[in-house]
Amino acid sequence: SKVENGLCVNFNTISRIADALEVEPVVELKPIKKADKNVIDYIMTAIIEFSKRHRLTIREASNYLNRFKGIAFLTEFYDVEHTLSFNDCVDDLTVVCQNNGGAIR
Repeated sequence: SKVENGLCVNFNTISRIADALEVEPVVELKPIKKADKNVIDYIMTAIIEFSKRHRLTIREASNYLNRFKGIAFLTEFYDVEHTLSFNDCVDDLTVVCQNNGGAIR
């Protein structure tokens, strides 16, 4: 089915699925949390510094940090990390990524 294969579904499809399951479909709209410009700027700078230290392109560093949860770490712990130097930040990112399967030392 479209749902099982991760394809886009429309309201008609949802209605047919709900009828088949004998349930009432409910749509809940929630506001999207806006990203703080300071957090975005910090993460971008951290990616650049990480790329410089480990001799990667910015794209490679970004992909690596995303894959091994470095960006998630920066987002979650921004309130603490942004008070540290970027040198310390890159050290932390390196360890976080290693702990999540990354090979860069």
